[in-house]
Amino acid sequence: MSAGQWNPTIEQGATWSRTATYLDNGEPVDLTGYTARMDIVDGAGRTILQIDTTAGGLSIDGAAGTVTIDLTPVQTSKLHASPHKYNVELVADPDPRSETAAVQRLIEGTITVTRDWTKP
Repeated sequence: MSAGQWNPTIEQGATWSRTATYLDNGEPVDLTGYTARMDIVDGAGRTILQIDTTAGGLSIDGAAGTVTIDLTPVQTSKLHASPHKYNVELVADPDPRSETAAVQRLIEGTITVTRDWTKP
């Protein structure tokens, strides 16, 4: 299957969480045993943020077929001028940063960032 396209807006400096469900013919795909990873890059292709199921920021509910992205205010504060590109990949390996495991891209797209003008 091809990756789903989704272009979210993230508020810089705010908590941000979204859940994606992997469906096949309308039914959730069991993701038990998978890990996930996500990179966000800027317009020049520089990595701004990496998260995964081991280090945190991504979680999987295997039976429900869901992947949840949880970004903290510290993480979203690293996102500056838009646009940013991202993708979320499912990895058939206990190591989400494995270079040899089977990988399937779940979702991808462009992130628009709204600036945070209020400072803590």
